[in-house]
Amino acid sequence: MEPAPTVPQLSIEHERALALARRWDEALTLSGISPEIVAELLGVFQAEFMPHFEHEETTILPVLERAGRTDLVERTLADHRILRNYCSAIESGGWSHIGTLTSFLIAHVRFEENELYPTYNAALTSVPVAP
Repeated sequence: MEPAPTVPQLSIEHERALALARRWDEALTLSGISPEIVAELLGVFQAEFMPHFEHEETTILPVLERAGRTDLVERTLADHRILRNYCSAIESGGWSHIGTLTSFLIAHVRFEENELYPTYNAALTSVPVAP
């Protein structure tokens, strides 16, 4: 089955998120935390990650909810909440959270690519469209 039209775009966004997380991790290892890294991370989070989360929460998660996969819905929402909290902490000066955020982001992307999206694609064929 071909993936739903929304998943390929989200996967492209995941590729970018992984590349950024790895770059931020490398920058932290090589030169430590810099104001430039923090500014970039916060800008990307607001401009790209927040809309990505909202899209998943309004398109993918309702389908999974109707399919009875509340475990995946709850995990995704919890992950999004944790990532938002790390970002808020960083924005408030908790720069030491950057390494934890990047590690968590990488694990989250892998979860979505390996579990969430395949289950969503399968559910599209078996779950009635919402009224």
